[in-house]
Amino acid sequence: MDWQKKTNEWVAHDVMTPEQQADIMAFENRRKRPFRGLSLMWLGIFSFFLGIVSLVADYWGFIPDGVKLAGGGLLLIISIIGTWYFFRREHRVLVEVGLFLIFLVIGGAIGLVAQIFNIPMESGKGFLTWAVLSFVVVLFSRRELLSLLWVPLFLGGIIGYMRLELLLLFFEQTPMMTTIVLAGVLLALIYVAGMTQQPFVRAVGRWAIGLFYLVLMLGEDAQVSLWKGFWVSAGLLGVLAVYAFRSGRVRLFNMTLFFMAVRFMILYFQVFESLGTAGIWLSVTGGLLLGGSGFGLWWYGHRPVVKNQPAGKRRTLFRRQPNL
Repeated sequence: MDWQKKTNEWVAHDVMTPEQQADIMAFENRRKRPFRGLSLMWLGIFSFFLGIVSLVADYWGFIPDGVKLAGGGLLLIISIIGTWYFFRREHRVLVEVGLFLIFLVIGGAIGLVAQIFNIPMESGKGFLTWAVLSFVVVLFSRRELLSLLWVPLFLGGIIGYMRLELLLLFFEQTPMMTTIVLAGVLLALIYVAGMTQQPFVRAVGRWAIGLFYLVLMLGEDAQVSLWKGFWVSAGLLGVLAVYAFRSGRVRLFNMTLFFMAVRFMILYFQVFESLGTAGIWLSVTGGLLLGGSGFGLWWYGHRPVVKNQPAGKRRTLFRRQPNL
């Protein structure tokens, strides 16, 4: 959000005073600086960790197993102690850097132990083990980065452990039921994520949005009937769009409208064999949308304003939630 532009508009409409605007801009300017430094530190930690791994890998055969285990354990202990030290001193930026390093070291330690003791560790089990052991670390973070990394790690472990073929089998055998059930679960996650600012829950909600669209595509691909698949997708996208609109989640609403538009465009090319016929119907649909939206904007600008309306009388399906 452009806070300067937004606060200028609020000052112009007497919603806030210039003094309040100055306080808000000072706060936002202070808040933005650590993010740039934090991003560079995360990149530095990642490069440092990869450098250590590459160096050890080059001399792997010359290093005794005991030294490898001791080195990995020492690095983990130092990371935990350092993070705790910065936490007690309330250096939040350095705490986030330490948590990211602990997260990486846990993953490296799992691979190290599996290699030294010849433990058969498939990718699914390895990812799942990493996700379980690092879950508490992720919850301590106040940023979404670790959570955004953790969610696909956990899902990859679950799918790899249970086999992706089993999940796709559900789409093949019962595409309608599988699509509706999975989409319903993801809609619930999206709704819950919109009610909180907790980084982990919001990261889950972000991934749930992408998985929601993916489930619809998998469900349509498995449907025998073109129209059945279309109406299931259109209906579920409509539910998500209504929720996003009523809850004030603008970006989610715009993304959903984009996917609905793409789906309608694909439908025209699927139904009409002629490219010209499909083009005509696309043009007609676009004209209707432009006309309808133009009328809606005109009506919204000329609607009567009811002053002093009691808050309890306003009908809302969902309470307003922050953008996601």
